[in-house]
Amino acid sequence: MLTFDEIEHKYFWNGREVLGVSKFLELAGFTGSKDFYKEGAAERGTEIHSLTELIDSEIIDLSSPALKLASLEVAGHVLAWVKFKHDTGFEIDHIEKRVYSESLELAGTVDRTGILHGKPVTVDLKTGAKAPWHRFQLACYNLIMGCQSNRYCVHTKADGTYRIESYQDDMDYMHVLRELGRLRGVR
Repeated sequence: MLTFDEIEHKYFWNGREVLGVSKFLELAGFTGSKDFYKEGAAERGTEIHSLTELIDSEIIDLSSPALKLASLEVAGHVLAWVKFKHDTGFEIDHIEKRVYSESLELAGTVDRTGILHGKPVTVDLKTGAKAPWHRFQLACYNLIMGCQSNRYCVHTKADGTYRIESYQDDMDYMHVLRELGRLRGVR
């Protein structure tokens, strides 16, 4: 059974700690230093993710007091996500889905899976700038889930707009597998 310690940001499979996607990306050198994050960015991202999860789960809607209490910046990101879903017709299958692959010994939390333009997709909600490692993060999720869904990052902005980044290069999977092998000492 997969469990997640939210405070330590660690995954466990049947009580044994396993490598998470974020830690893997860091160890493999895909993400580099985290010193560039602005103060409060992680907390803001967590708040945005929580609110979009509640909206997507139909627990709250845009008239909710929780959204009205959010800062204008946070509310703008949430509205951008809602606009993306409306504009594209994105149909959500899973929200914040925790996944684990015994063969890869890798775990993670996929923001959303669903159907976009009639095709299965893996979607990651981003509230910051585009980064080269995003493609590998999504490749990790697809490898863990054993699928090759189209991969997208939806970058939301505080002004209520969004930008979609599509990652279609299958070599991303090979880079991830190579680095997993290297980290485990497999040649």
